[in-house]
Amino acid sequence: METVRKGSCLCGAIHYQITAEPLFTHACHCTTCQKITGTSYWLSMFVLAQDFEILTGTPTIIKPPQEHGVAKKHFCEKCGCNIYGTHSFLKNLVLPATGTFNDTSWFQPQAHIFIRSKQPWVHINDDVPQFDKLYQRESVWPQDSIDRLTASFQQ
Repeated sequence: METVRKGSCLCGAIHYQITAEPLFTHACHCTTCQKITGTSYWLSMFVLAQDFEILTGTPTIIKPPQEHGVAKKHFCEKCGCNIYGTHSFLKNLVLPATGTFNDTSWFQPQAHIFIRSKQPWVHINDDVPQFDKLYQRESVWPQDSIDRLTASFQQ
């Protein structure tokens, strides 16, 4: 990545940065993501933990109920803004809340998942892969991203 991408919570108590390109970004339209976000879908951006850094502040952690594994939401205690998430089955990965980046114009979903439960008024561009449920990472993610994730397990 040519530049560092920075973000913060709404009140500015927590600042973070990523220092490498995300591995992948998808929009999840499952009903759990709809409920957690209070919107029609969640943009999940996958960043290697080694490329994510909290610069100021200390997020508070909650563990919302999940069907599979243990999820943690890291948020600002002062303004309630979700900063990032982690999950027990997503080893070495951090999922920054995409709307908290200072500039949100540089990324877009590379796939849409759980479209079987997407809201009927959400329209998806035909050129973005769509899946009724999950996808096989190896068939959707760019090979460079798979290689970077694999290498992170060997460090």
